[in-house]
Amino acid sequence: MLARGTFLTAALGLPAAAAIPAAAWNRPDAERRRALVLSGGAARGAYEAGVVVGLLDAGYGFDLICGTSTGAINAALAAQGDLAALTALWGSVADRNLFVPKPPLAQLHAAAMTLMQRHGVFNRPLAFLRFLRELGRAYRSGDVQQMLGVFESAPISAALSGVLSLERVRTAFACGVTNLDLAAPEAFVVDPNGTLDVVASQNYPLHRLVPRKRSDGSRYVDAIRASSAFPFMLDPIAIASEAGGAAYSYIDGGVADNTPLALAHRLGATEIVAVFVDRLRTAPRRPRNVADIFTSVQIANHSQLDHVQAAFVAERRSFVSPARVYAIRPDDDLSLGSYDFGDQAALNGAFARGRNDGQRGPLAFSSAGARAT
Repeated sequence: MLARGTFLTAALGLPAAAAIPAAAWNRPDAERRRALVLSGGAARGAYEAGVVVGLLDAGYGFDLICGTSTGAINAALAAQGDLAALTALWGSVADRNLFVPKPPLAQLHAAAMTLMQRHGVFNRPLAFLRFLRELGRAYRSGDVQQMLGVFESAPISAALSGVLSLERVRTAFACGVTNLDLAAPEAFVVDPNGTLDVVASQNYPLHRLVPRKRSDGSRYVDAIRASSAFPFMLDPIAIASEAGGAAYSYIDGGVADNTPLALAHRLGATEIVAVFVDRLRTAPRRPRNVADIFTSVQIANHSQLDHVQAAFVAERRSFVSPARVYAIRPDDDLSLGSYDFGDQAALNGAFARGRNDGQRGPLAFSSAGARAT
């Protein structure tokens, strides 16, 4: 069986690429539309942010920037050209206290600690059973069951509102979201003139475009909040489908499409630079703990990439030009877990690695994401 990267190169006829200067990369070409696609990755988005800063600082330009989940935040700031804000955001994540438990969860935690002390649960099996019974009673009597997310939305909303501005968007931008009510992927698309549209349906056909006013900046922030509203952690975000219309509930775009390659292609991209936060794996890796199972963004990345590869091959066979895809990703594992937002040293290290990779330029990598020789 071919490895994923080998399959992509062989099926699409994409050669390993050599680095070219930014001036050549940016040479005008009416037939070419280049997109930067940023995957979800939670805290590992620090690497991705570094890649963005490295690419743009080195002068590489894009006609469209797409992102999902954490990638949507990085993509929005890149589309605004706010590299200083992007650097500052990731350089201070650990100090921002972004994940504040809601009161019912904090109360349940306090009750659990009290019960553990009362029953001495670690050395008496029967006491442990009583602990579980009383903890279940505390859970049922509180508001935990009614929570849609365990963390407060306000800290993250405030952090994003402080750096995001619809009026500063200067490159076309799109963020993937999941419409919870319709159980389907959608995307919000912003052009440099500040028009905010919605792209609906399973394969992102442009059949329901809803113009938004340039002054409606709150909807822009809400769209990015929705794209990064990880299920169970943060509440869904309600966004009206049209002025005065009914609101839909949106959650993390990574639930439906963690790496919006298909979206970029649907929006006209002929060349795509995709940034992933995990290295290309040629052998399985056993999960080390529950978190590895629950937070495996890699599973979603690879699953989505398989679907996109199949779609691109089908298009090639039907004589429709596919997009050329280049992937930038770390060449080994990041020393950073998906939820290590409190480890600023690890975040800084991942950002620095990404910036170094980005400065090499997109064509310093093969289409599989390994450095070209």
